[in-house]
Amino acid sequence: MPAQMERAFELEQFEAVKPSKDRSSPVITAGVGQRTEAFDQLGGGDLDCLDHPVLDDPAILRGVPASRSQAETAWTDVQLHSQAVSPAGIRSFAMAADWLLIDGSSVMFRAFFGIPVTAFKAPDGQPVNAVRGFLDMLARLVTDRKPRAILVATDEDWRPKFRVDVIPSYKTARLERGAMPPELQPQEPIIREVLAAIGVEVVGSDGFEAEDVIASLLPKIRGKVEIVTGDRDLFALV
Repeated sequence: MPAQMERAFELEQFEAVKPSKDRSSPVITAGVGQRTEAFDQLGGGDLDCLDHPVLDDPAILRGVPASRSQAETAWTDVQLHSQAVSPAGIRSFAMAADWLLIDGSSVMFRAFFGIPVTAFKAPDGQPVNAVRGFLDMLARLVTDRKPRAILVATDEDWRPKFRVDVIPSYKTARLERGAMPPELQPQEPIIREVLAAIGVEVVGSDGFEAEDVIASLLPKIRGKVEIVTGDRDLFALV
């Protein structure tokens, strides 16, 4: 790991790194695509503040307290690295967050389309622009928001049958162009691997989207929650 990297994250159990001062925001550069000593220095996934919740069903969450306090909600921009994902359209429900719930699938797609595929590549030539953008955003969020717990929700089914039954045209445009760009597909498991290495819990449920997971989590969580997404469907939770 370069000697000039400094502390960026201020969670009690968690330290990440940022590049030299010629960059405007922190970013994890943990040898994307391969396990390096950076992963060990990041703690190897030892982050206990989430109590490892298990989502058996989008309506049933175990291991998370069952009450949630009220909090005033306001919109604020998520400030991102100038070379990372454009902040346009990415909003967060701003509070002094105890929990940070991230729509991982939404953020991953925005990272991919916000950074040129050729901008960042692994040593083997594989594009890692989405990995870089995702981790740039995560670093900035943790630095700015200082949450006590972080959870990333994922789409395990981006076009659930129960939604298609109600709205047959749901995401048909994406069907035509393909579920995921070929350059993005191999980056998703890398993002999951890095999140596991730094101790960030990733939760999904078969047959459901990330928004369903987040909506199911909210009534079960105690404390103030901040949601990060580019998906307007989650406006229903305000």
